[in-house]
Amino acid sequence: GRSLHGLIGESSPGEKIMIIMVFAGSWTVFEFCTIICSLVFQGLVIDVVPQAVIGRFFALFRVVALLAGVLFNYYVFGFVEEQYSMILIGVGVIYLICFLMMCIGVKEGSYPPPPREDTEKTGLAKLWPSICTYCRDCFARPYYRWIYVSLALGYTTATPIVLFGLLYVGGSTGKHVSI
Repeated sequence: GRSLHGLIGESSPGEKIMIIMVFAGSWTVFEFCTIICSLVFQGLVIDVVPQAVIGRFFALFRVVALLAGVLFNYYVFGFVEEQYSMILIGVGVIYLICFLMMCIGVKEGSYPPPPREDTEKTGLAKLWPSICTYCRDCFARPYYRWIYVSLALGYTTATPIVLFGLLYVGGSTGKHVSI
């Protein structure tokens, strides 16, 4: 943000605003990448894990993820202020290695070819029917609306608790990070 502010010169809206804009843009790219990776992972799980054990798989996956979070917060989080670059690079490398191992190691079955597309339509005319089908399938039945509402409320209620807990993470370092 500071560098971009210097490059733009007098046309810049200000250094602090540029820093916030770069942070917001970086966070947006991060969220898109996270969403894409999560969708690929969930698609592979749904295609590969037998339906009879898929609930157990996701429960075990959640347990492992929570355990990893506990270990990270206990052993690493206290060093975030001084070593944030190395921590972020390390987490990114571990994530990349694990994700690539999953993508390479998982073998999907064979499926029939997808239906042929209408090549006459382009742009929004081609996309609009898919959007309508998605909305109809996801929101037409009250069951799915309740699922979306319950998930949204669950995330909304859990987020402040998780974020507030970060104030008290010190773990083995004994240091508390100021947020």
